[in-house]
Amino acid sequence: MTVTLGDGHSTPASSSVPVTSAPHPVSTTGTDGSADYMTISITNVYGSQLSLSFLSNAGAPAPVGNQSATVLPDNSPTQYAFPTGWAGRIYVGSNTDYRSSKIEGSLTGPPDIDVSYVDGYSIPITCSSKGTAVSSCNIDLFKQPGITCKNQVDGPVCLNPAQNIADGPVPPFFKACAGAAYTYPNDNTVQRKQPQE
Repeated sequence: MTVTLGDGHSTPASSSVPVTSAPHPVSTTGTDGSADYMTISITNVYGSQLSLSFLSNAGAPAPVGNQSATVLPDNSPTQYAFPTGWAGRIYVGSNTDYRSSKIEGSLTGPPDIDVSYVDGYSIPITCSSKGTAVSSCNIDLFKQPGITCKNQVDGPVCLNPAQNIADGPVPPFFKACAGAAYTYPNDNTVQRKQPQE
C-alpha cells in the first residue's frame, strides 16, 4: 500500500533519501493465505515537513515499530507494518492535530484503507495499491479559487462542519473531494477499490 502526502507538484523523492522508519515483518502472508501484515509506505511530496501521529482502535494490536508521533521531512519516504487485527488511523499535517487529514485502515478482514477529511483537512492524500488508486483526493483544498474555509485553526486545518452529521451533505470547502475521500461520516459515495495484496 502506498500513500502519497501532498498534491505531487513538488520535486519527487530522491532515491538517495533514507527511509526514516522501516520495520520488516518476517512474513506478509499466513500459511492460509491471509495477510499477516499490511505494509503502508508513506512518501511526503507536500513541499515541507509533515507530522504523523497514530491512533489504533481500542483492542487493536499496535503497528510494528515505533508508533510515536514523528516528523517526516519533505521528499522523504517511510513505512509501517500493521498486523492482522489492526484498525486505526494516521493523522497527517504540519502539526499533530487529530482533526487533520487522515489515513484510515483496517486489517480485521480483507485489507482496507481510505482517506478521510471527516474531521478536517490539512493536506491532500493519495492512497494506491500496486499503482492503482484506492482512495484519494490530491486536490489542495486551500488553493480552490473563490472557496474558503469557514473554520480554520492552526496548522492550517480546516475543520469540517459535517463531522457530526452522519449523512452529510458535503460542505462547499470539501466538495471537490466528494466521492474520492470521506467528507462526512457515512460518505459511502467514496469510490474505493480493494487494495491488492
